Amino acid sequence: MVGTLLGVKAFRRGVFVASLAVLASAIVKMLSNRDHSQPENGGWRQLAGPDFR
Repeated sequence: MVGTLLGVKAFRRGVFVASLAVLASAIVKMLSNRDHSQPENGGWRQLAGPDFR
């Protein structure tokens, strides 16, 4: 009984820590991407012929 209770506590703690890690990474990603804008020139272009080599 005691072993099962300790396992449940460890599992809940692990889920909590994983949730905090996901939340922190989402916040960091939002903060790092808010000042970036899309490029106005450049980007993809269609390659033809010898450009593939």
